[in-house]
Amino acid sequence: MPLILISGYPCSGKTHRAQQLQTFFISKIATSPSPHTASLKVHHITDQSLGLDREVYREARTEKDARAAEYSAVKRVLGKDDIVIAD
Repeated sequence: MPLILISGYPCSGKTHRAQQLQTFFISKIATSPSPHTASLKVHHITDQSLGLDREVYREARTEKDARAAEYSAVKRVLGKDDIVIAD
């Protein structure tokens, strides 16, 4: 149940690094001989995957709702056989 949280300034490469990690984990899982490792799933949670616009971070109320949506999305997919990357 690994959870990887990536934070940083806008346009600092968070999503790019998260995509690199996702690609790395998927390739390692695909080539692993272990049946437990082969059952792992990788999830990448982003603002774009949740349909959130960057404008929601301009005001406190809309940012709070956006953070709650991201938190809920992470909780939904977080499980014993899941790797979750959130940026």
